[in-house]
Amino acid sequence: LLVNNSVSVFSLIDEETNLAGRTDKALLDKLKKWNKGNDRFISPTGQDLRFGVRHFAGVVTYNCDGFVAKNRDVLSLDLLGTISSSNNELLTQLFLKAIKAGKTTTRRSPTLAIQFKKSLNLLLHTLNESDPYFVRCIKPNNVKSSRVFDEACVLRQLKYSGMLATISIRKQGYPTQL
Repeated sequence: LLVNNSVSVFSLIDEETNLAGRTDKALLDKLKKWNKGNDRFISPTGQDLRFGVRHFAGVVTYNCDGFVAKNRDVLSLDLLGTISSSNNELLTQLFLKAIKAGKTTTRRSPTLAIQFKKSLNLLLHTLNESDPYFVRCIKPNNVKSSRVFDEACVLRQLKYSGMLATISIRKQGYPTQL
């Protein structure tokens, strides 16, 4: 829904941003069209510019008002010129990449949606490549007696360690590492 295909939320935001004269309403209409029937997408009602996404932790509502304009996130050439002529070394170092790109190309800089999508994909790749190992010990009882199993004690430890929530998330089909 958010990242994995050409009609994901981030891809559609990027597409609408790159088309001249597009509006937040047009973006929302496109999101509704491509996510119709997706049980994780919550369509807006009436003229509302908000939509929802059912994440593993619950429903999150997003307000489309200003999405297209905010996603452009471009530095004007005047601002880049001012920064590049600054005597403040830290300031010029912070924007060095943008200054070089502004002087060497007329290509449009990546939108916030694409930058976030790349960052999210990199994080997911790093998580998938790692092999976390840890041992979680569950005490069978609080009195340290052998052959005594306190079901309430064990259940409480599983709940507070997040294990039950992780199992629930996995059952819903969301990716997670145990």
